[in-house]
Amino acid sequence: MLESKAYLVRETLNNLLARLKSVAQIDRLTIDGATIKVGELRLIIAQVSQRSLGDRRVLIIERAEELDEICQSTLLKLLEEPNESLAIFLLVSNPSKLLPTITSRLHQLDAESSAAILQNGERLQSSPQELERQLAACSSRETLIELLSSELESQRHELLSSYNAQAPQRIETLTKVITRLKNNANLKLTVDYLRLNWH
Repeated sequence: MLESKAYLVRETLNNLLARLKSVAQIDRLTIDGATIKVGELRLIIAQVSQRSLGDRRVLIIERAEELDEICQSTLLKLLEEPNESLAIFLLVSNPSKLLPTITSRLHQLDAESSAAILQNGERLQSSPQELERQLAACSSRETLIELLSSELESQRHELLSSYNAQAPQRIETLTKVITRLKNNANLKLTVDYLRLNWH
């Protein structure tokens, strides 16, 4: 499941849309930061703040660095507290044009890490073949940490919202693996530990 967060993405709109194909068309809204006016942005914020019709609602702001200062300030509240079914993507070519208060609230993604985070609804699969495919798609330690951190948050949310007997064991496994990866433990041994303990 796509996480409810705000992301700063340095890739093209078409690439991002290809990665978001699992999100229903009706729950995806794309706007152009270069042409939107503050009144229109307020209406859009009100619209995307409502509950989505599907599992997720996605707001994509193309050329976000071209939002004027008033629009960026208007967007700030939404970035601070997106509702539980909303993910926001700001597509930029020059992030330094955004207000520091905006960029400080965004999770930065490049094309490689967004591919790992958004693939197959972002959740690690239980079947060994699917898990292998997902792990193989992570070409760097950082990308793997992003994927596993996202899964950890999803498992925690699942545990709180509706008890899942697998969640406590998976949370423990993910926490250990992420800690080891961040401490530069041997990547192959750490991934093998995940494979053995993921069920």
